[in-house]
Amino acid sequence: TTGAGNTAVGQSSLIANTTGTQNVGLGAYTLDANTTGAQNTALGYNALGGNTTAGQNTAVGAYALDAVNTGEYNTAMGRQSLSENTSGSYNVGLGAYSLQLNTTGGHNTAVGGNAMFNNTSGDFNVAVGHEALRQNGSGDRNTGIGRYALYSNQTASDNTAVGYNAAQQITTGQSNTCIGSFAGDGITTADYNTAVGNHAAGNTTTGASNTAMGQGSLFYNSSGNTNTALGRDALHFNQTADNNTAVGFSAMKANTTGTQNVSVGNFALDANTTANENT
Repeated sequence: TTGAGNTAVGQSSLIANTTGTQNVGLGAYTLDANTTGAQNTALGYNALGGNTTAGQNTAVGAYALDAVNTGEYNTAMGRQSLSENTSGSYNVGLGAYSLQLNTTGGHNTAVGGNAMFNNTSGDFNVAVGHEALRQNGSGDRNTGIGRYALYSNQTASDNTAVGYNAAQQITTGQSNTCIGSFAGDGITTADYNTAVGNHAAGNTTTGASNTAMGQGSLFYNSSGNTNTALGRDALHFNQTADNNTAVGFSAMKANTTGTQNVSVGNFALDANTTANENT
């Protein structure tokens, strides 16, 4: 009726607009429910099709942002990117199906096909890479960079994973940092682990508060806690033992269940398996 400065190209594009201004709809049914929303840009079949009053959204791709009604300042590029978003704001989805199921989550950035696909209410997450953080539903403040990084994360928060398959299996474990291909990719429910290097802490599942720095360090650790391994293959075979410190190439490499040991230097205590309290 009184809306001004709008551009509509395509069947039913902006057909319901009343007072909304400065909108652009290019494609059939783009912005077709918009009434008062302003400064939206929609390009692609049904893009921003459900938008009514929200403003400052950009949607490029079929069905991109097609359910939004009050969410603002979102950017979606790719088929069905942010397609279920209703009230979430300040999200960026770049890639087909990125952030597709997001409804109320805000301030998320997902780049890559299926990145953060299942996110519904999680906030302040960053996912870069194909299917990074795909299963995240309500977890907050996670960063997954690399294909499948933090893939299985569901409700956990404050995890950082950088690298192919890094921390892939975390579901509820929180405050883990994994950097390197396959680093920490076995962690499921454990918290406060740091793994830096290819395959570092690669088989840790429930062990918590471990630090592994170096390729293959703490590789076989499953449930051991509060271990520190610095150096390639340090504490490589440790499985359930706790409170060990190994610094150096292959330091305490063979240790499996020995606890409270300290070894410093290349190959230090590398034959120890089950003995305790050695220095």
